[in-house]
Amino acid sequence: MAKLTVKVDHALGAAEAMKRLRAAAEAQSKKASGFVNSAVWSENSLHVEGKGFSGDMRAGERDVTVDADLGFPASLMPMKIQKEAENWLRGILAG
Repeated sequence: MAKLTVKVDHALGAAEAMKRLRAAAEAQSKKASGFVNSAVWSENSLHVEGKGFSGDMRAGERDVTVDADLGFPASLMPMKIQKEAENWLRGILAG
């Protein structure tokens, strides 16, 4: 299993960052339903369990951090997944 950490800075505050992240995740929920087993939201965090991965996302006042454990086959391409996750987060937090 490969470990992955992505950290993206923002100037939104934790509440606004989490609001945007939650809206974006809910918009993707139909696409993700085939590989996400559970998603548990709290005020400023999300814990996800899926097929071949698990992870946590935390929104702070100045950054969002994602820590994930990647199983097979995702563990074969952690750099690609890290880059895509970072780009996804930057797009949500900038928009």
